[in-house]
Amino acid sequence: MKEADDTASKLRSMDNAIKSSIILSESADDGLKDLENILEKKVANSTGLIKLYVALLQSLEIKHEIVITSDRQKLKFDEEFEAHNFLTDFLIYFPELKTYLSPTDMQSRYGYPPALLTDNYGLFIKEVSLGDYKSGVGKIKYINSLAADKTVDKMEIDVRFDAEDNTSNLIRLVRSFSGYYGMPIHPYMSLIAGEDRENVLKGLAETMNENVVVEKSEVVNENPELFGIKPIQFEIDLKSDAFVDKAGNKYLFKIGELIGPQIQMYQEKKRILPLENEFKRSYYRSITITLPTGYRVANLDDLNIDNKYEEQGKELFSFKSFYELNGNVLKVTADEYYRANFVPPAIFEEYRKVINSAADFNKITLILEPSS
Repeated sequence: MKEADDTASKLRSMDNAIKSSIILSESADDGLKDLENILEKKVANSTGLIKLYVALLQSLEIKHEIVITSDRQKLKFDEEFEAHNFLTDFLIYFPELKTYLSPTDMQSRYGYPPALLTDNYGLFIKEVSLGDYKSGVGKIKYINSLAADKTVDKMEIDVRFDAEDNTSNLIRLVRSFSGYYGMPIHPYMSLIAGEDRENVLKGLAETMNENVVVEKSEVVNENPELFGIKPIQFEIDLKSDAFVDKAGNKYLFKIGELIGPQIQMYQEKKRILPLENEFKRSYYRSITITLPTGYRVANLDDLNIDNKYEEQGKELFSFKSFYELNGNVLKVTADEYYRANFVPPAIFEEYRKVINSAADFNKITLILEPSS
């Protein structure tokens, strides 16, 4: 296990180093394929980058295979029909780790190849040697996508009511992103400073509601070397009067809006074509609410939602929300995941029901009434 971890660490460092220092050019200039020229000028074309990766992997004696495949949304690789049309995109596969990296997609990182190149077939080319003669042997194999728990959007929210005004809340939001949700920002967050950095954090807070005031914010695990190891985490303290309305002697607390707007799928006609997602994914929300003194929740059962679809005893899509009440502390959990990228028409309605569950949760308003 330690040897595998060491290899993964080397691959992660190598990939980060190349993609943070080498510029990818679309030029076909022969100089951009020359390794000495690339290392000197820090510019390469796609062929040069692939050569650089392979040279480093050979130097590090890391077993690998070249994979040529296609973007499945543009042209899905047909494993039974031989044609060059499917050979458009390159990956490098590490058989001992069962992981991939993309040498030419500068936005991706080791372990998280472009998602649309996965859940697809590809041509795997393995080097073979006979004496001093070296060649490649190709085989068509499936490129498995990453599991749903490798890409997580997690929200931990702590809510308190202002002691002087129950229509105002003090909220602590801890939001973390891993996998494909973290990839667009984690490798670059340490480079964002000043007003731009404040805007990123403010934007995250405003996904809950535009009428929030950020009082304090912090970023944890922003080191780009931690991508794929630890999620990037945003910790934000804020105040808002957007989530509570007063109605006579009761308060209406819009708990569902804390998770932000959610997608709602409509389908008036019967679906004919399958639906295809980019990657498998998970969402986890934990909301802890300290209720105001002297008040109880009249409609706790509204928080219970349980929609899922399973095949052969395995849950593929699921949204479950539930609560736990201890004294005046209410803890609400919402767990949602999608463990398959392909949704055939026959199960589309089941999928749509799960997707819409988050939108249903978003609409929940708790009624706080005097406890006596």
